[in-house]
Amino acid sequence: MFWIIRYFLGFVKIEFCGELCEQIINMAHKNKIPLWNLKYKKRKITAFVSVKNFKKMPLIHRKTRVKIKILEKYGIPFLINKHKKRSGLLCGFILFMSSLYLLSIFVWTVNVLGNENISDSEIINSCREIGVYEGVRKSSFDTKDAAQSLLLINEGLAWASFNLEGSVLNVNVTETVNIKEKGEDLPSNIISEYDGIIKKIDAKSGNVVVKVGDAVAKGDVLVSGVVERLNSTLFLRSKGEVFAETNLTFSAEKSFEDTVEYKTGRVIRKNTLEFFSLKIPFGFQKVKGEYIKEEKSARLVILGRSLPVATQKTVYYFTDKKKVSYTKEEIKNSLIKEIEEKIKKEGVKNYKLKSEKFIETDEKITYKKQITVIKNIAKEQKISVDNKTE
Repeated sequence: MFWIIRYFLGFVKIEFCGELCEQIINMAHKNKIPLWNLKYKKRKITAFVSVKNFKKMPLIHRKTRVKIKILEKYGIPFLINKHKKRSGLLCGFILFMSSLYLLSIFVWTVNVLGNENISDSEIINSCREIGVYEGVRKSSFDTKDAAQSLLLINEGLAWASFNLEGSVLNVNVTETVNIKEKGEDLPSNIISEYDGIIKKIDAKSGNVVVKVGDAVAKGDVLVSGVVERLNSTLFLRSKGEVFAETNLTFSAEKSFEDTVEYKTGRVIRKNTLEFFSLKIPFGFQKVKGEYIKEEKSARLVILGRSLPVATQKTVYYFTDKKKVSYTKEEIKNSLIKEIEEKIKKEGVKNYKLKSEKFIETDEKITYKKQITVIKNIAKEQKISVDNKTE
């Protein structure tokens, strides 16, 4: 404890030389000058004395004619004096420590753990509604109360907890199990999604009410979830696949003239620094006109920790519009490609062409294509015990 006080006040290591250097100890004691860690070697005495008492040493020097030499200096006063021309360094250090303390009382990052169906952004927005967000003071909310409030405003969560690790808030959640969405315990029928002729039936549960070769219309029941057993009626969830030969029709149209948007080549780039919820733009150039905006955000991560500092780069590509004319061949080739893309999205790989035709007017061309495919037309439809479709 004494060493800490001496270090803050400052002290020096001095050396006494001369024939009567032993008398210096008595003179120092007489003048109430404390000395410590005294050592004698070859007519020299070394000792430590505080800066305040060292200023009294010239009086002893005049009486004893003993040479006094400063060997080393210790303490805060000497450090300040040494770096007095570097005051900015000291101010910077004080500012850094103050900023570090100030930032430690806020939440820097909010992490969501345990969610599968509910997005992170939805849970974070729910937290914001109850007053928990990046930049909020940690002392402004209670973790237990916040968890309960989160469950009240978000019905998709069955359990939640808030855990603070330094300036990082981890929101652990468990989602509710929606039996209705899973459909495991609800009875259902399998109905036809398209018109067609049944080619194959693969039913795993339920009462099959059609057979191979039957013609069915869209919406007809193929496998019923209502099963009669003796004097009782069972309600089951129907499962299975029903393949049928069905016709699919696709159409698309394109005008001879169209207005298209194109990039003019003019580009404006803007950078923004985000600190918690504060956004600091670099530059104030106004953006006017038609444009396509692209944004990229990068968050500062140090030692695996995400900090509440991010840079956002926004690029504005200015556009204009012009009229473009197409020939008949260009339109037909474009429509054929568009229909083929629609067929792929439908999941059709093999098909037979039933019919196709181009319908041309003064303004546009319409392309219609009908194909015959064998596909699974089964569609599950929930039923209630009173046979009313939900």
